[in-house]
Amino acid sequence: MEDTMNSEKDTPQEHLSQAWKTKFDLLEKVGADHRSIYKAMGTPEYKALGFRDKQRITFNLWAFVFGPLYYFVKKMWGKGLLIIALTWLLATALTLFEVAVGFSLPGVVYWIPSAVICAQFANHDYYRKVTKHETAWPATPDFFTKPWGLAIAPIGALILLFGASLFTPEFGKEMENYQLEDVSGVWVSELDSTMVRVDFLDRKRSHLTINGERVPVTITEVDLDNSIVSFRLMLNGQSYIWSLRQVFYENNEFTLEMTLHDGTREPFDFVRNL
Repeated sequence: MEDTMNSEKDTPQEHLSQAWKTKFDLLEKVGADHRSIYKAMGTPEYKALGFRDKQRITFNLWAFVFGPLYYFVKKMWGKGLLIIALTWLLATALTLFEVAVGFSLPGVVYWIPSAVICAQFANHDYYRKVTKHETAWPATPDFFTKPWGLAIAPIGALILLFGASLFTPEFGKEMENYQLEDVSGVWVSELDSTMVRVDFLDRKRSHLTINGERVPVTITEVDLDNSIVSFRLMLNGQSYIWSLRQVFYENNEFTLEMTLHDGTREPFDFVRNL
């Protein structure tokens, strides 16, 4: 009878490699069957292990590299989705922090926390999946253990992240670049057929070419709300501020209206892209 019970107990682990069996033995030794990974790390049994055995329990290189994808490969779908949701929630908080302080954090700050969490939790979570058929952490709210909750969690976190990203300096610069790209092209004056080539694709090397004469300009302001690009240029040794305004029609097409330093406004029709 005892042999039969032991055989049934070992059945879930029969498909495991020897490396995983070793990890499972260590996890069982530190009480991972009824403790979280952090509580298990506080036990005398864990502290008595050598460095290599501790690493076998608390670090998984592939989980560190691939994060939640590793969880999906191991068919730990629920925990993988929740880790994605937590990762995006953390990214939302970091994004709002960037907005508040006015500068960008290194990209590594965004992915390191989730990578470390996955690396530390993966072996313990896989052990619990195989031996306990656990699909969610014990402290997980019931709503997030159900299919709808698991679907809503990452989607909701992604929506929050997208909303937060709209306030970042990078997003504003990207939108400005889109507008500079929009007005770039070859245009012809409706008043006197003057050909003007607007090249604002590279902000640092922006210039106009008016009837074949190249005039360097410096972008001074991009007004996204009013679709106006203001720029400084030198003419006859004098510095002037001109602007280009997009005039939109119902079909979302537009013409340009150039305002010169003396207030003169001149409409331009589109000829071609650069």
